[in-house]
Amino acid sequence: MWQAVGLDLDDTLLELDGDFLSRYLTAFESSLQSALAVRDPLHPIWGDIMKTILAQPNRADFLYNQVMTYLLTRLHTNRDALDRALTRFYQEEFSRLRQWTRPRYGMNGLLAAIRGRGVRVALVTSPWFPRRAIEERLEWAGLEGFPFDLVTAMEEMHATKPEPQYYREVADKVGIRPEQWIMVGNDVDEDILPALSVGMKAFWITNGQTDPRVPSAVPRGTIYDAGRYLLSAGEPK
Repeated sequence: MWQAVGLDLDDTLLELDGDFLSRYLTAFESSLQSALAVRDPLHPIWGDIMKTILAQPNRADFLYNQVMTYLLTRLHTNRDALDRALTRFYQEEFSRLRQWTRPRYGMNGLLAAIRGRGVRVALVTSPWFPRRAIEERLEWAGLEGFPFDLVTAMEEMHATKPEPQYYREVADKVGIRPEQWIMVGNDVDEDILPALSVGMKAFWITNGQTDPRVPSAVPRGTIYDAGRYLLSAGEPK
């Protein structure tokens, strides 16, 4: 039996329109181009930054600092200007993306019930987002203020999905061995396979998808199926 549950956010606890990510990147790019007078498109720059960071194993610095270092170099700007541009985007523009999301109702009660069993509950979401963007999306999901034992924001994580080290870092931060975790997520490559690779169990939120790479023993279904599965498993051991 597990002692901790890790839950993905996007398309697990919060339903996204299929174009949400591209809309986010387009809005982010437009905002920074305007604020910093940058002419070059940011999509390839962001892609290069992600590839460069992922190519470096055992990174000592937090992901936020790594990203900021590369952005400052690639955008030829200074830290104050970049901080102002990012603050403006997340305070004034990011909320407009809410219209392309839908809450999955009952999640607060479900997570409270799981936590009431003595199980630790962590939000194991992509740390390419800063904490303020994660907290806003939690509000969209109806989960603002929920007492997660961990929220994997870029300011606090060294590794990221789909790295196995990310899942080891999650387990280390909560203080529970990977073998005593179950990861609940929708993305096979980002959530399910890397969690399994470090010894965690998993529940796959399929959203109507199939994938032969997922072992048949892995339970699957909707987030509500996951809730019933987690709550029917008894007390943590």
